[in-house]
Amino acid sequence: MVPVMIMGAFVLAGAIGLYFILGRDEAPAAPEPTPVVVTTPPAAVTPVTAGSQPTVAPSLPSETPTGSGGQYKEYVVGDTRVRDHRTGDRAPIDIPPSVHPPDGRKIQSNLTHEIGQKLKVMVKDCTQTLAAGAKTNASRLEGQVVIAIKAKQVTVTRATVQLREVTDAEPAIATVKKCIEEKALTITQTAEENDVEAYDINLSYSL
Repeated sequence: MVPVMIMGAFVLAGAIGLYFILGRDEAPAAPEPTPVVVTTPPAAVTPVTAGSQPTVAPSLPSETPTGSGGQYKEYVVGDTRVRDHRTGDRAPIDIPPSVHPPDGRKIQSNLTHEIGQKLKVMVKDCTQTLAAGAKTNASRLEGQVVIAIKAKQVTVTRATVQLREVTDAEPAIATVKKCIEEKALTITQTAEENDVEAYDINLSYSL
């Protein structure tokens, strides 16, 4: 009986020892791997500033640039820059245009009439040097005078005239034009008007 119990004890002890041996040799469970996140760098962005805008080289205006009203020719007549929108092959304007804004300065009509009458006398005197037959019923003088008013005194500061439908030689016509333009600068007139530095008046006379 005793030997049987001893043998049972050895078997039990062996089983316990085998249990501890197997428990120590078993590898621990490996931890789950940490996922790797691969990020794609954003595309390079070039900042745009006011200084990085394309630069357009300056250029001179062409003779017939395109404006809001279509094609036009641009040139200077006297002291005035003109944009001529007329169509067809027409001669450039040779009398400065009269520009008076609707809300701009206006002078009394009797003043412009008096200046016109004085200039008309000068036109008659200067055109007497034209050759006989140079004038017809269609002959005219067109022009512009610029006046200044200071302390109720009117003076003509500039004059530009052109003869129309006159058949005399060009030197004779140039002499008449110079005569009228120079005499116009001698015109003076008193007027109850406020001071103005420059006011243009366009005129037209039958010759």
